Amino acid sequence: MRRLLLMVLLAGATLLTSGCTVISVGQMGIGVDGSGGPVAYLQVCSDHIDGAKLYQSDKTFGQWKSSPPVTDFATWSLVTPTGSWSTETPLADLVPGQGYIIYGGTSDNSASATYVEFDPADLATMRPGQVRYADHYDTATDQEIWAVGTEAEFRKAACRRQ
Repeated sequence: MRRLLLMVLLAGATLLTSGCTVISVGQMGIGVDGSGGPVAYLQVCSDHIDGAKLYQSDKTFGQWKSSPPVTDFATWSLVTPTGSWSTETPLADLVPGQGYIIYGGTSDNSASATYVEFDPADLATMRPGQVRYADHYDTATDQEIWAVGTEAEFRKAACRRQ
């Protein structure tokens, strides 16, 4: 009887904790506009994303919200967003030689978009229309492999990972 009770308790604990994972429903990318300012790219493959955050360790360097939520594709300036995007935390100065991460998510924490990691020095080498994004995860090296491609290449690759 104890063994049966233990098995039931373990099964219940597994069910309770398995629902805690936020699902990935899309992917973020980063690029530049004509003046070299940072531009976010977001491809949503299912569900929706309504916000994005740029951070380093535990410090926020910018935060944006979209109303209505994005259900397909969006791009916006991180300096002066337009359309459905608005600034919640203005973009702070980014220092070349330091790594930053931008990711998308939902206000209720039900879904997220795969992040992209970058250094402002990476952006300095990019042209408008190019997007830096996570291409795939290399299990042999335990590292994310970054790619720079066109907007079309980013959009195609984004949903391949979901």
